[in-house]
Amino acid sequence: LYLYYFEGLSVIEIAETLSIGEENVKSRLFRGRKKLRTILQPESRKKGIIE
Repeated sequence: LYLYYFEGLSVIEIAETLSIGEENVKSRLFRGRKKLRTILQPESRKKGIIE
């Protein structure tokens, strides 16, 4: 997630940097977003950000 959102690398650039396939990068981004969402949801509900 860091390379994609904060460093601005594309999926292709991340794949080349980590020496993995593009589909693997996409899967990792998906799983990372999902995990981050589950971590942040309880706190967001307390603050009324997410209904």
